[in-house]
Amino acid sequence: MSKNIILWGGWYGSKNVGDQALLLAITDLLGSAHLDAQFTVLTANPNHVHLYTTRDSKFNIRALNTRREFPRVVRAFIETDLFVFGGGVPFFDHAPQVLAMFVLTMLARLSCTPYFLWSVSSQKVESKLAKKIFGWILKGADGVTYRDEFTRQLFLDCGLRVENMTVGGDSVILMESDSAESVLGLLARAGWTPGDRPLAALTPRVLRPSDGEAETHYAPKTQEQFQKEIDTYSSVLDWLWEHGYQPIFVPMNTVPPDDDRHVARLIMSHARHGNHALMIDEEVYPRAAAAVYGQCQASLVSRVHGCIMSVKANCPVVMYAFDRKHIGLMQELGLSESIFYPEQDSALAVQMLANILENGDEARAALAEKLTEAGKKSMIPLRQVLEILEKT
Repeated sequence: MSKNIILWGGWYGSKNVGDQALLLAITDLLGSAHLDAQFTVLTANPNHVHLYTTRDSKFNIRALNTRREFPRVVRAFIETDLFVFGGGVPFFDHAPQVLAMFVLTMLARLSCTPYFLWSVSSQKVESKLAKKIFGWILKGADGVTYRDEFTRQLFLDCGLRVENMTVGGDSVILMESDSAESVLGLLARAGWTPGDRPLAALTPRVLRPSDGEAETHYAPKTQEQFQKEIDTYSSVLDWLWEHGYQPIFVPMNTVPPDDDRHVARLIMSHARHGNHALMIDEEVYPRAAAAVYGQCQASLVSRVHGCIMSVKANCPVVMYAFDRKHIGLMQELGLSESIFYPEQDSALAVQMLANILENGDEARAALAEKLTEAGKKSMIPLRQVLEILEKT
């Protein structure tokens, strides 16, 4: 029987590769289980969602503008079998986001539509009103899965009982990826071909105090924190080149102000050997991103889904953890020993990556075991959703 499923994550219309990957991963899983599933994505940018889902997905996915097409959104809720808060970080203390979650949840309740939280994550929430609304949302859900311990604690603070939520892995771990060979052209355009120095990926994300996202679900950075990330990546770049590796910048976003290529150029200009670094100077599609990391020996990343795709590709990773969601993710992946904290000396980041590269076979074998466990966690939300759909 055909199933109609609505998905909303807040960011599906962005040009952030991680957010696109989440939508593709969840619809991959649901569509494979229900080949006749029909998906409706709620977004502020339906044209972009249509563009990349048409290109990258084999399933029937339509996109609606949550505000401008509100009557169609209401109708979609009346006709749907399930509403999914689909991954990412929807829980944070920002009035427009809290209002959007409240309205969508109200639509689900008024239309008697079951709704589910799919491996969601959170930022720090201090507002009593936000916690009250979030508690109302959580308690009415037909299932709640969360991605990290910080989110679990927030849900407890919002009044949700322990037995009513389950940890669930990020679905991008299970996303279908392109083959390793398919990205050789992409890498060639960046200046690398097989037989050159072995690659090591760098995926920085330096949010300045003036960057918009710092005002929503990130803590604004100081100029000193901004410079620290530049210094750390520069030190790692220099060490990689001096020890026979080819540093390559892999962007997960190519749209200002959050354009990773801008940060890469700052790092390249700051490092002693920056002129030897390579950069993928174009958008990397979600299914290709994991394949790119799969060509690398190790990675240093500041983006959540750069980390997840690196793990997915069995490319050992060091996480530059400037936010609590980085820490929570690494802890759930069993990679706490690979967390680099910004307050630590840059030399430690170099040493952490050096240890990985010097013990490459062991590092990849250990990561493969963790990937297996992460995959099991990532199946938990799917199993719970399928149980809900059986009842509709």
